[in-house]
Amino acid sequence: TLVVTVFVALAGMSSGFRYAFRASGRTDNAIIVQRGSASELTSAIPKDQENFLVADERVKRDANGNPMASPEIVTVVNLRHRKDGTPTNVTLRGVTPAAFEVRGGVTLKAGRRLTFGLNEVIVGERIAERIEGLDVGGTIKMQKRDWTVTGIFASEGSGFESEIWMDSKVLTQAFNRRGMAQSITLRLADPSTLAGFAEELKSDPKVQVELKEERQYYEDQAGPIATNML
Repeated sequence: TLVVTVFVALAGMSSGFRYAFRASGRTDNAIIVQRGSASELTSAIPKDQENFLVADERVKRDANGNPMASPEIVTVVNLRHRKDGTPTNVTLRGVTPAAFEVRGGVTLKAGRRLTFGLNEVIVGERIAERIEGLDVGGTIKMQKRDWTVTGIFASEGSGFESEIWMDSKVLTQAFNRRGMAQSITLRLADPSTLAGFAEELKSDPKVQVELKEERQYYEDQAGPIATNML
């Protein structure tokens, strides 16, 4: 059952990954996932490890001194295609407020950002074109709840434009997910430290994670998944 679930989920993500070669991510960002995981969907990073990882001095700080880090959760939901109403798998990403600063290049095309703590979502402009209900002010049904679409965003043509974003804490509650991140995206203070940082994590017995440049990670994902699933 788990294998089938992951296969279906990866298939649902393929529409996003087809655009990954158009540079999802930044070269000064790194992403942390569970070591050996096939994708963010199969990754899990415990909370205590999350706190340890984002506190590293190589992670850039914002104007308030907070680590520029975005722990995120990814799942797949089944919604209906605008054209013929057929069920379609769509990637749902749980984010924190830091995601908008850390990710970079995310701009609203219509509406407003979601309000954290509420059943609100913003949607990428590519998926908004394809799926019923993904208009500003529209609602979609997920987990027996109504979710309001507050905005449509662009992301420089990247795979994020094929996703729905919502508050990660609300996602955790609604989807009965464990209290852990599946990936952590970090802004590096100095991108040249990435290789050393990655090697330290690889050899650290306290954590079971791996770190890669964000853009390279999504390009690597796009190859095997988008090619085989589309």
